[in-house]
Amino acid sequence: MEHELTPDLLSAWYPEGLYVIEEAHARQALKNNDRKKKYLFLSREKLEGNQELTTFLSGIIQACKISMDEVNIFTPELVMDYRQIQEQFGPSFILMFGIETDEVDLPLVFPHFQLQPFNNAGWISSPDLTIIRNDKTMKTKLWNSLKQAFSL
Repeated sequence: MEHELTPDLLSAWYPEGLYVIEEAHARQALKNNDRKKKYLFLSREKLEGNQELTTFLSGIIQACKISMDEVNIFTPELVMDYRQIQEQFGPSFILMFGIETDEVDLPLVFPHFQLQPFNNAGWISSPDLTIIRNDKTMKTKLWNSLKQAFSL
């Protein structure tokens, strides 16, 4: 089934607009524009131009009963450490797709799909979106962890 990504659809998903932030200006832009958002979804996979993954991620966000206005979706070119992530975004919840705990220098290790409180935020690590999207068992594991995280 093929869907067309239209300006109206993008507008509905991202009412405040989408911004491409060059790496050199990322810190300042994020501090100014996105600090208010409670949730951060980090993805190793590029979402720009990938309609299937964007639609899948949008469905996850809707299922969690949170608004796109509350979510930052970030695909870092270089993985930051957890202190940078929390300083730049200030989230109360971080979901990492395809990014492992040691890659962000978290001083603890926890398995995929386990909600882990740390440093005033809830953390969940997960395989890449592509893997989850194509595996029913992993979708169920992700959903169970998100139900816990969002009290659904």
